[in-house]
Amino acid sequence: MARLCKHCGMESEQDRVCSWCGKPLETAAPTPAAGPAPAKAAAPAGGSSAAAPGRGKHAGAARALLAADRQRRETPVWPYYLIGVGVILVLILGGIFFVYWRALRPPVEPTEWKDVTSQTRLLALKVPGDWYYSTSGSPSQYEWVRVKSGLCRVDIEGSTTKGALGDIAGAAARTSAAHNEGSGPQPLEMRAEGRLHKTLGEFAAKNDPNFKDADDMQACWFAGMPAACSHYTTRKSAGLMSVGIKGLRITVPAGELSFDVRLSAPAKVWDKFEPTAYKIIESVTKGTG
Repeated sequence: MARLCKHCGMESEQDRVCSWCGKPLETAAPTPAAGPAPAKAAAPAGGSSAAAPGRGKHAGAARALLAADRQRRETPVWPYYLIGVGVILVLILGGIFFVYWRALRPPVEPTEWKDVTSQTRLLALKVPGDWYYSTSGSPSQYEWVRVKSGLCRVDIEGSTTKGALGDIAGAAARTSAAHNEGSGPQPLEMRAEGRLHKTLGEFAAKNDPNFKDADDMQACWFAGMPAACSHYTTRKSAGLMSVGIKGLRITVPAGELSFDVRLSAPAKVWDKFEPTAYKIIESVTKGTG
């Protein structure tokens, strides 16, 4: 006969182990000796009868819980993991392409220009008011200026190390000039600015395997000082992707501090960056420092 399980409240079809939850059932109580039948308990006030033995008060709820638990155990979980992995991949790829998209944006079109000076006041220049501007430096040690909009930027870096290299290049140029006195003006490759420009290009190629200097070194001027310049290409990381960079570097042997000036932007937006970058460089003059 069916027995009521005290653990889950269900009627078991077995006598010793519950057919629902699998837990052991209590041993049946001994059969009472024959005798007069006990009197029926009086019905409680209000006319409602006591709960009849059998299925138990929470039998339906227990059956539903057990059925839900069985269904949960039988349902495969791998589709949920697959969906989670897919969502994560979509978020990662979306982030990568967003960073790449930001990197390839053209620079902000300047709406106003403002006058600024470098940290040690060695240089004065004009910069777009809606571009990022930063400077630092230490008197007779180094000078650093950055003007940028996204990956489009102008960097001006002067240091005593480059100044020492400039002195070496200048000494070599003077020796060469003395040796070739009377043979006409020195070619750019033999002048101090040309020698230092070549040396800094070799350093850049050594430190950056993607750096490639174009063979177009030309004479130019920076802040009223003779300089050498040439175009170059490299690559820069944008998130997990690589962006081709085009640039122009200008080398200025200026005595105690020599300068390495870089104009750089993603190659795809170089044409939109170039006019503003040249305007910044052409505005540079010697300051009061």
